[in-house]
Order: sequence, then C-alpha cells, then structure tokens
Amino acid sequence: MANADTPNGFVPFRHLLGGCITINRMGTYAIASALAESICSGDLIKRATTSNNISKGAASDTAFLGVFAGVEYTDVSGNRVFKNQWLTGTVATEVVAHVYDDPYISFSVQHDGTGAVTDYGAMADVLATSGNTATRISKMELDTSNIGTGINLKILGTIADPSNAVGANQRVEVLVNEHELRAVVTSV
Repeated sequence: MANADTPNGFVPFRHLLGGCITINRMGTYAIASALAESICSGDLIKRATTSNNISKGAASDTAFLGVFAGVEYTDVSGNRVFKNQWLTGTVATEVVAHVYDDPYISFSVQHDGTGAVTDYGAMADVLATSGNTATRISKMELDTSNIGTGINLKILGTIADPSNAVGANQRVEVLVNEHELRAVVTSV
C-alpha cells in the first residue's frame, strides 16, 4: 500500500534519553503581538534575533529552538484564548507560546519525495511550507532533494507503523540537528 501524502509537520516521537514527552519537556516563549506570519502546531521555530520572541523557521536558518506546540494569549476583548496556531496579525497581550525545546526529542516527519533505507544517519533540510489554516496543523516536510547535503535534520530511521513504508512520502524519525541548545553534528 502506498503512503498517504498528508504532511503534518514535526510530531514528537520519543525522547532519546528515555522517559515520556510531557509538558515538562516544553519551554515557554513569547510571540510579538501582530506578528505578520502564521505559526502552526508542528512548525519548526527559531528565536527572533533581538528578543525572546519566536518566529517560524526556514531551511536557511542555522539555529532552531524546537517545534511549536500551541499558544495562549489575552485577546483584545480581554478573553484568554488557547490555540494550536498563531494566525498572522493577531493582536494580543500576555502571549505564551509552548515549544518542544528539549534538544533530545526526536520527531516524526514526512518526506516530500521518496526516501530510502540508505538515508538513515544522513542529514537533510526542512521544507518550510505554509500550514493548513483550517486544521491549524503544520505542513512542513523533510526536503528529500538535499539528503546528504542539508544540515537542519538528522534522519534516524523509518517510523514503524503498518501504514508507513520506505518509499514515497514515508514518515521518518528525525532529530533537529541545528538546535540552539545542542552542538551541531556536521557529518555522519
């Protein structure tokens, strides 16, 4: 059976040192009010250069902070809002973004093309696309075109699941290689 082409960004998979992935393995950060970009659950994020605020990451970035899990904030009406997506231009105060920032959490992510067993241990970059605003879920994928030459991610292996097989649109386990809180691995 062919793998479904349904990217949903980076989904926490396991902690490399053991234990559960819980809220204790998340950090809290700020998002600038009226930030002109949407950030969806499962998007790789980075720290803004001049503050503790975060923004959406791209393949050209060299230091990711982790993966966006959701946000809470006070809207202009004074209501406390909890969402798994920050919509572009949202005006808010008391913004708290939840981020899987532990550098030893691995993630499940889909290839944008065809993967192979020989990719295990190789580096690759992220394909940073716009998220699905209806579901509020990321559509980021592993960029298959630069396996072996990219550096954002380290491919650990195929996700063991009956609905996932090596080949087109396979889901793989990755570690964020260019993580702000851990040294970058430059080769296999």
